[in-house]
Amino acid sequence: MIQYLNRILLDLKNKKIYAEDVIKLCESILAENNDEQIRLKCLNLLIETGVLNEKIFEIIENLLISDINPHIRKAAATYIGEKFIHKALSPMKWVIRNETNLSCLISVIKTIVQIKTKESKKLLIDKLKEINESDFIDSHRQYENSKFQNILTRLINNKEIETFTQKHLGDIIINFLIVSELINTLYYVHFDLDPLSSLIKKLDLSDIEFEVRGWKSEFKNEIHDLAKLEGLEYLKELESLDLSNNLIEDIKPLTHLANLKYLYLSNNKLDNPENIRILKSMKNLKYIDIKGNQIASNLKSKDFHENVKMILSRNYYFR
Repeated sequence: MIQYLNRILLDLKNKKIYAEDVIKLCESILAENNDEQIRLKCLNLLIETGVLNEKIFEIIENLLISDINPHIRKAAATYIGEKFIHKALSPMKWVIRNETNLSCLISVIKTIVQIKTKESKKLLIDKLKEINESDFIDSHRQYENSKFQNILTRLINNKEIETFTQKHLGDIIINFLIVSELINTLYYVHFDLDPLSSLIKKLDLSDIEFEVRGWKSEFKNEIHDLAKLEGLEYLKELESLDLSNNLIEDIKPLTHLANLKYLYLSNNKLDNPENIRILKSMKNLKYIDIKGNQIASNLKSKDFHENVKMILSRNYYFR
């Protein structure tokens, strides 16, 4: 089916098939086929027709609001933001109130930010007020929302929040959603916010196999794959990240964290020398704790800037 759709796309570009016929085909497949990759391909093909009329908008809007597949909903939100930004606010209002999938919500928030109207800004501020009124961050109602509340209450009461750009408002919401997802997934997460930006500045995901009370969790919650920590790449203001005592083998997803200065990676499974190249590419790092990993024996002081402090073992470091 994928090859068939590729041929349809080629025929469309070569004007061997009418856009109207492609739209009918895509509409049928999207409604009847359950294969995610086929449906995503079909949604992309729908956009490739270049037809941006009311019918196309309604098809994509319906996918955004009612499709059971979160990847389809996310793609729909992205396409509405790219192709129908002038009509995006109404469906985004509905989604921001009803969507639960983090990836979809991030896409929706980014789309709302792009709208850049008074109404879109009000929608973002209202969402932050809703966050401020929530006493708990997580769905289990175990992690209090005091850190966001302390800052947001001040910003809302003195109306300083109204001076923030829509991008800044969106970033605060996204930071909250990400930490909420992390807490729901990992149970124990420690974080600190920057008092000025209201964004996450410090994140501790170490020792998550143990619950806060000190008892061993019945779940094996150690982090194996950073790529599965959804949304981590959006924590753009993150300066300190502690991932000690997990089972991480690859740190490539951390390259998105351009402001990261302090990185704690002790006692993981970092054996691949490729991780050394990745660490060297992270230009703002000032402190790296890499002890308890095999690659520590391969690191040399000349590999890093003289201002970088590197912890290689319990008794050895260089700077």
